[in-house]
Order: sequence, then C-alpha cells, then structure tokens
Amino acid sequence: AFDYVDISHEMNHRGYSTDEIDDSDNGKRIDTTVSIHDTWKAMEELVHLGLVKHIGVSNFPVSLLHELLTKSTIPPVVNQCEGHPYLPQCNLLRYCQARGVHYQAYSPLGTPGYKQATEP
Repeated sequence: AFDYVDISHEMNHRGYSTDEIDDSDNGKRIDTTVSIHDTWKAMEELVHLGLVKHIGVSNFPVSLLHELLTKSTIPPVVNQCEGHPYLPQCNLLRYCQARGVHYQAYSPLGTPGYKQATEP
C-alpha cells in the first residue's frame, strides 16, 4: 500500500462525463461544467490531505497555464510538453522558467510526424 503519490498531472484541460476518454464522441462525452480550475482545486485538496506531494500539468500552452496560475493557490511544479528540435516551444519554456514551473520535454528526438522526407 502507498501512503502518497509523488506527483500527479492534470493531463487534459477538459472534463469527461464518462470514464472513457479515448475520444469525445463529437463532444457528447465532454462535461462542459468542469473547468481547469475545478480540476486543479480538487488536485490542490489532494496535496492538502497529504495524498499527493506535487501537482503538475501536461500539454498546457502559455495561455492555459497563465489562466490556471491566476486562480491557483498551489502552482504546478511541472508542465510536461512535447519538445524537440522540430518543436522547441521556446516561448513556453521561457514562460515556465519565469514562473518557477519546470518544463519537462517528452519525445526529445521528435515524433514521426515531424520527420522530413529527406531524413533517414
């Protein structure tokens, strides 16, 4: 049994009305009454209860991260985003650095969709 989770991410900025999150069925399964702030407040409560040590986000662009920071009492410790030479996201990196949010890149060598036809 675990006493706590080290870090939990808000991976998606939309709430779903069912447990099936593979797609939204043209928006039919999106619960529009759930905001990023509602989700973040629930995650902050997990920190206060000692069930989660740190909370972060994933794939939040500057605008969404800024919106979250305006109303959060616990800022995210990390923003996990796709980042590589084809998608450097320099503005997002600078924004995160200026606000003390760690920027964690995934797919650092790129993904097949970014490969040029002339590359091996």
